[in-house]
Formats: sequence, C-alpha cells, structure tokens
Amino acid sequence: THVWLSFPERAGQDYDLRWSDDGLALAYSVAWDEPDGSRHVELGVLSGAQQQTIIDTRVARAAGPMPTPPPMPPASPMSGFAILHIVGFDRADGRVAVTPLGGQDRYSAVWFYGATTAQFAGETLVNVEIYEMALAPDQTLLAVSRPGRVEVWPLGTDAPPMVVELPENTHAAGLCWSTDGQRLAYLVNEGPAPGLDAGPTQGLWVWQEGHARQLQTVNQQAMLHGWVPGTDEVVLEVLDPVAAQMSLMLVDMETGVNRPAGVPEMARLVGWSADY
Repeated sequence: THVWLSFPERAGQDYDLRWSDDGLALAYSVAWDEPDGSRHVELGVLSGAQQQTIIDTRVARAAGPMPTPPPMPPASPMSGFAILHIVGFDRADGRVAVTPLGGQDRYSAVWFYGATTAQFAGETLVNVEIYEMALAPDQTLLAVSRPGRVEVWPLGTDAPPMVVELPENTHAAGLCWSTDGQRLAYLVNEGPAPGLDAGPTQGLWVWQEGHARQLQTVNQQAMLHGWVPGTDEVVLEVLDPVAAQMSLMLVDMETGVNRPAGVPEMARLVGWSADY
C-alpha cells in the first residue's frame, strides 16, 4: 500500500521530510515562491491513512523584488530562509523540531511545534556561526559543528556546552545521534569550513558522555547517513577511487569493524524509517 502526499504546482518548490522516531508518522515541509516575491513554508505531519495535519505556514521571505545575482560567484545570501529543515520528530513527546536553511537566517534558531496540537512550543536561538546541527532523539541535546570544534548543548537547562576540539584545519560533518541518544557519530573533514570542493574525510569519530574517539581513518570523500536503529552500526558511504563510485558499508561504532551494507551495486541510499 502507499499514501500520496500531493501539493499544487508552485514556483520554486522545495521539500524536506523526516520520519518520526518510531517510524509511524512522517513530518514534511514544503516551500514555494509567491508572485509578489515572498516565499512561504508549510510544515505538517502525515500519519495513519492519509491523516494530514498542517502545523504552521511561515513566511520565509517577505514580499518584494528579487535581487539580481552578481555576474560572478559568490552571491550574498538572500534575506530570510529557503526551507524548514526538520531536525527532530518525537511522536511520543508530540514535538516536531525545525531549523531554517538557506538565506541569511540559516541555522538561526530551532523552533519546536506540537505535532498534534499544531501549536508553537518554544525555540532555541542560535547566535553563533555553525555549519550544521543534529538534535538528539529526546530533544534534550543539540550537537553543532562550529569552526574548529563540535559542541553539544544541553537544552532547557543552564548547563554549559560540552566541547570537542578538532584537529587543526578540519571541520565536522554528518553529525548524527544514535537512536538511544547516547552517542554522536560524525566525520572530520579536511579544511577549516565546508566548501563547494568536497575535501576528503580524515576520520569517523564517535562522542559519548563527554569523550570523543576516532573509530576509523578514511582518507576519501565520505558521507555519514545515520545509525541503524537498535544496533551499534552506522551507514557510511565512501568514494572508491578505483571504481570512481560510492560504496555503502555498515560500521560498528564499538569495534570499528566494517561489513557490506547489502545493497545492489550502483545503488544510492536515500534513507530509511526507524523500523528499518
């Protein structure tokens, strides 16, 4: 069986999707441009037999003329944001967490909504430069990649952030929490900041209880897709320089042992639900 989630055709559409932690509901955001130059984002939840709940519709960019892009990059970020990226969906707790992506408001806050009440439930403001973020499944810890470090912020308390200093001239990418929220996996990539030219990954690391350790040396372009629920394994995609294609593997984050992911050759991983 399948369920269709359809939207009218509109200019500049973009989407973001995230399964709830139990795999029984799907949160979505869809963004589009209006003729007056404004941009809007709808946030909602789909559960059961096409039971759709629209949580909120936000103005991502105010109305007005679109700026003319410069003849040569880089272009300055546009005002507002482009899409709401869903960073958490705890169905048991009933909260969806989102952050703005794209534009001048990128990663400026985490907004919380009630998934069933469709009510705004609070926010965490982000007043520092970050490259990406990952929210723990119980939404009590927020991990962020910052220049030269990874920080883990306790939410809802006055506790200071826990800090992991990175090797010189590197940055962290692919931050993802284990399904029990006890461990944070991430890649350490070459270069002080993310760039358009994807630098090679130096290593796969794991953080737990305030301590970080390197599990593997990679030395290839890599992508970390997430944890396999209920296991110690993560899904890692690594460039095979000989075959010039990406290969998928499962890495045990306790032992560092690899095994094939068991997908057909040339397949690309899109994602999985929590009951994978």
